[in-house]
Amino acid sequence: YHKKSGSVIALENVSLFGLRIISGRKVNFGRRHRKNRKEARDIFINIALIQGELIGKYAFLKHNLTLVKSWEETEERLRTRGIVVDPLVLHDFYNDRLPESVFDRKSLNGFLKRKRNKTFLFMREEDILLRKPGENELADYPHSVAVGNMTIRLNYNFTPAATNDGVTFRLPIDFAQTVSEHFFEWLVPGLLHEKLTFLLKGLPKSVRKKLVPVNRTVDSILDDIDLYNGSFYGAVEASILKHFRILIRRSDWPSNLPSHLKPGFLLFDEKGHTICQGKDLKKLLEEKVIKPVNSSKIPTDPKITALIKSWEKKEFTTWDFANLPEALPLYTASGDGLGFLFPSLYFVQEKGVIKVKFERNMITARENNRTGMLHLYRLQFPGQYRSVKKMCTTTLSGPSVLSFFGHVKNRQEVVKVVLDFIMRSLFDNPDGVIEPHSVFKKKVTHIQTEGFYQAGVAVCNELLNLIRIRKEVMDTINKTFPEGSGSNSFQKEKTVFFIQLLDDIFSPSFLSTGTTHEIRDRKRYLQSLKIRIERFAINPAKDEAKEKQLHSHLINLHQLETRKNELSGEGKQLLEKYRQMIAEFRISVFSPEIKTAMVVSEKRLRQIWLEISQTC
Repeated sequence: YHKKSGSVIALENVSLFGLRIISGRKVNFGRRHRKNRKEARDIFINIALIQGELIGKYAFLKHNLTLVKSWEETEERLRTRGIVVDPLVLHDFYNDRLPESVFDRKSLNGFLKRKRNKTFLFMREEDILLRKPGENELADYPHSVAVGNMTIRLNYNFTPAATNDGVTFRLPIDFAQTVSEHFFEWLVPGLLHEKLTFLLKGLPKSVRKKLVPVNRTVDSILDDIDLYNGSFYGAVEASILKHFRILIRRSDWPSNLPSHLKPGFLLFDEKGHTICQGKDLKKLLEEKVIKPVNSSKIPTDPKITALIKSWEKKEFTTWDFANLPEALPLYTASGDGLGFLFPSLYFVQEKGVIKVKFERNMITARENNRTGMLHLYRLQFPGQYRSVKKMCTTTLSGPSVLSFFGHVKNRQEVVKVVLDFIMRSLFDNPDGVIEPHSVFKKKVTHIQTEGFYQAGVAVCNELLNLIRIRKEVMDTINKTFPEGSGSNSFQKEKTVFFIQLLDDIFSPSFLSTGTTHEIRDRKRYLQSLKIRIERFAINPAKDEAKEKQLHSHLINLHQLETRKNELSGEGKQLLEKYRQMIAEFRISVFSPEIKTAMVVSEKRLRQIWLEISQTC
């Protein structure tokens, strides 16, 4: 078949009296002789019509190719070949409807010109399907999935043993660098039964024999777990522990999963161009030099562009953000979700106003909003804010305070750090969102009732009190380990150890992240540490024995903190709870006379660690 001419061609040789005078001349095979037309017609139907190699605009052909392709893609999704009919059936469809005189493009055009009603060449589903899958079956293999606020399109491939066999998640490169891989362990619902069956059969025999019959166990687990919530492996481990009282460790699972039971990843840029593809997302991101996306090159809807400009030119001194969108979607030219533009507030110092700009990175936008909202609250109390600033300048001039802020260049910087801490304590916005007007008004009214100046002084006094207690603990360390008296390595090691504990509890960095809500706990932690150091001076061996009770939990905590960026939202909450429980457990071990904020024990710590292990 010759695509350009739209005809079936043959190479013709011409001989005269046995002497070849022409060799390999191209001729229209069907038109060369009537007896050739049947073979030319079969080739034309198979290649030009069924494979779609016919050049030109043909409505019936476009419709038929689209219909067949969509159902062939469904076969890829469902991993079966029993849906679309054999190509011979498609051949018979055209063979029955086209006259014998049609064997190339020219003859087809002539036939269609004479035929007014061409709908008889349009295929219906019943013409091409052996069976039609049910809606539930199709729903188990979706075209896209929601990952947070992002809609991710999926590609399916049914080629066993191929590297890209199975489901592939199409990820914008920026998004791929921030998303947790736990989500993709779930694949799609239609593959979960097969994946879980393979995993259970691959467990050590001592464990596997307790889970038979496997099919019934798989059904029980899938009915119990909450799909796409946290880690798939963690959810399965928790379900097995609950129903069978068997503890499965992550290392117990087989790692030799078939290719189609592992998620695939296709990373693309802002233009929709593929950057890389494979089964290991972490490796793909490590191997590629990822260039930051240029937001100006991202195509946006003209209406969205106009909306952005209208907001970015406004100036604010109070809350006036009605109808400000929480996020604006971005798409590539091919329709893939590329991400969002998030509104963020920033303070224009020279004008004393708040402005809006749109960021692609949600974390950056939230950081901006956290400080932007504080500036907006500050603008509601201009005179009282100046009074608080003056009070801080006077109060924070003592040598003990300045020594605590030893890393800060001058007193003006110390005042700024404390003022930021006061504002965050009074108008805390940990989520970094642009707060609704009702929340903004409620906070402002509350502080107006209390008095901004009085509230600011109260926060400053609490902070100064904490600095005083810290100094007492530091004095206790210096008294227990006087400089020059302890030349042995044990004394030096314990000095460094206690100073590190002191800094972990309360250091200048606390003012960048903490609030007054945490000061009460920090105060108890410091008091407990002071008691511990005093008792260490009397009996170091006893202190060492008590420290061993925390050893394993501190190792666990360190391991979790190194993986913090990989944890899901639930995982990060459990990490914070575990950290707080360890701090309270330390109080109960070294200074039981100080009341803990919660009931805590070694058993409870082991229980939450088990929960974390199953989730993370």
